[in-house]
Amino acid sequence: MPSLNVLAFLHILSFLIRLLATIWGIRLVWRMRDRRLSFLPIMLGLLTLEPLMSLGERESQILQVSVLTVAVAMILRFVTRQQNEQRGQTHLRILLGAIIVYQMFYLGTGAAWLGTALTHADISLSMVLCLNVVLLSRILYERQTIEDQLRTKALHDALTGLPNRLLFKQKLQEALDRVKQDRSYHFAVLFIDLDRFKLLNDTLGHSAGDLFLVETGRRLTASVRPGDTVARLGGDEFAVLLESVSQPSQAQQVADRLLEQLSVPQALGDQEIFTSASIGIALSSAMTYEQQEDLLRDADTAMYRAKATGPGRHEVFNAEMHESVKSRLELEADLQYALARNQLVVYYQPIVALDTGRLWGCEALLRWNHPTRGLVGPMEFIPVAEETGLITQIGAWVLETAAQQTRAWQLEGHPHLVISVNVSPRQVLDGGFPETVSRALENSGLSAHSLQIELTESMIMESSQRVQEELRQVANLGVQFAVDDFGTGYSSISYLRRFPIRALKIDRSFVKGLDDGESVTPEIVTAMIKLGQTLRLEVTVEGVETEQQLEFLASHGCVAAQGFVFSPALPAEVFANLLDQRWGWKGGSGTVSAASRPPSWQARR
Repeated sequence: MPSLNVLAFLHILSFLIRLLATIWGIRLVWRMRDRRLSFLPIMLGLLTLEPLMSLGERESQILQVSVLTVAVAMILRFVTRQQNEQRGQTHLRILLGAIIVYQMFYLGTGAAWLGTALTHADISLSMVLCLNVVLLSRILYERQTIEDQLRTKALHDALTGLPNRLLFKQKLQEALDRVKQDRSYHFAVLFIDLDRFKLLNDTLGHSAGDLFLVETGRRLTASVRPGDTVARLGGDEFAVLLESVSQPSQAQQVADRLLEQLSVPQALGDQEIFTSASIGIALSSAMTYEQQEDLLRDADTAMYRAKATGPGRHEVFNAEMHESVKSRLELEADLQYALARNQLVVYYQPIVALDTGRLWGCEALLRWNHPTRGLVGPMEFIPVAEETGLITQIGAWVLETAAQQTRAWQLEGHPHLVISVNVSPRQVLDGGFPETVSRALENSGLSAHSLQIELTESMIMESSQRVQEELRQVANLGVQFAVDDFGTGYSSISYLRRFPIRALKIDRSFVKGLDDGESVTPEIVTAMIKLGQTLRLEVTVEGVETEQQLEFLASHGCVAAQGFVFSPALPAEVFANLLDQRWGWKGGSGTVSAASRPPSWQARR
């Protein structure tokens, strides 16, 4: 039999182990915040206080074994569910079996020798219980760590570490719920889109683009208050949730600060990259919002309005924008069926030769005969068609329709008539453009030299190698190219030699200043005309509205003009009446000398 000192030491050790297990159990429940573990500190506390209770030896043993049995069983049961491992189930069976044997022999009437051997089994059981608490704590802590890591990955952007769209939407919904409880609380959402990021990404590579996005996220975070939320929604789109903002001016001040920070050049390797951003602002106080999607939608709408006004700007969402977006969505839905329902129609505006006053050709201009809105101009629906991708199908239809109509007029006695067709960048970017042109020419029987395709300066300058190759294939067919809206795009004119350009069309914005004697516009227009003459390019001026403008252009060697001074764009059946018309104006015709005409013009005449 052990001595009294040894027994006292063992009892103290048992008490300390139980106390440690109790403290550990309380700490575990507090950390995990799992109600299913609430049994643990209760039973451990009961077991720890058992020596202080006035119980007999047998009652004390029954209490110890019962509490230990239930506690260990529940712990292992919980561990088994969490781990779902066979070894956990085996561990549970072995330990419960040992406790049952202990209960049978020690608390029963037989096997006194075994009862003597297990006199102090409660110490061992206490140690087993403590070890199981430690085991449970470690397992649950590891599980919690893994869950935290998975939650972080699921709710944060992998590149920048910022909250992602999902987490941002959750925070937005929480802010909306708070507004419902506290009417004095308001907030703002800033939707940020980097200007021309795609060009940077394509030029410097995705690695440089990623570094740029990381730095952008850092600058945005450093520019707002600690309580505000900066998130990356995807691509080059970011968003900011500004807490406690009720006035537009407060959000606008933050937007100005963000734009200022983003305008500072970033150093990527040995290059400094300059960029800007467009920001849309939506205020919770402006409208009654129920869902966070509505806030993001309105902020996105305001951002596109800001982008339309130029880079580095911000706009605050208002009800007018909401109606505009609603109208645009309806327009987009109607446009899906416009071509199939024969609602699209091609109008033709005459292009007049200034040396003879006769019709040289015409420009095909698309109109939409909407069933409820009436005649819709291209400026209203062409951007929608480009965004939705319908422009490729619509553009091919316009090209073939214009080619067939022009060929019909040629067969009626106007063999030199030329048709000029505008082409959207999306039509070329989608691929197959040379095949589309070739098919239109083949189906209509129109000569390639009778087709002129108009491209904008920005389209030519920003085109990729693949786009340039497609345009060269079209030029190899014999099709002519003209630069539309010349003078409004890039200042570099080197592309006039790098591309198969045969004509320049001076933008109408320069023509308006020809009537103003104090304007420098006449000198600019004169320089453009001389540039075309030097490069042996045909020069046509758009938007001519008065005879005074017409006389100026004719006297300075402009080859052709179009505008309301001659005729607006007309349907094909009405335009046919102009085929034999000759226009005259004060000062007469024949003011363009033969020397100023490019070879291609003389061949057509």
